[in-house]
Amino acid sequence: MKEIVTYIYDNEIDNYADFLMICIKHSDDWFDVAINHNTLAINKMIDGMWLKKKNELR
Repeated sequence: MKEIVTYIYDNEIDNYADFLMICIKHSDDWFDVAINHNTLAINKMIDGMWLKKKNELR
């Protein structure tokens, strides 16, 4: 989970659909975590990245 959160932050991922496609390409483990475990935490992280980008544009 730490690796996934770090990846989202470092790569400024702000869209869950894009993230799922990255997971599919990266590894079955990442995809499993994104779909079956900790989805709330991942969604909140991605939402936070989206808000961060939105606020930087102001």
